[in-house]
Amino acid sequence: MGEMVEADVFGGAFLVGEVFEKHEMSFVAQIRAENYGRLLAEGPTRFADRYGIPTEDNLVSYLLSRGARDPALAGSLAKAMRHFWHHDTAR
Repeated sequence: MGEMVEADVFGGAFLVGEVFEKHEMSFVAQIRAENYGRLLAEGPTRFADRYGIPTEDNLVSYLLSRGARDPALAGSLAKAMRHFWHHDTAR
């Protein structure tokens, strides 16, 4: 009789077989990534709310004292954290 057709309610399209499975896997991966992103953002947000936003130099010093071996990489991470806290986004 042919392949079974399943409806994709979120996209409004009708997908068949393997295409449907790939679509569903990517949809689940997207939802999971969004949830992990929100969870991972919660820690730094609470830290800044409680203690304030540290300077970039303080962050680099902290990271190096906790085992970071590359000062340039620690500086990049510190800069990224400050962008996060200041809600700087590239669009």
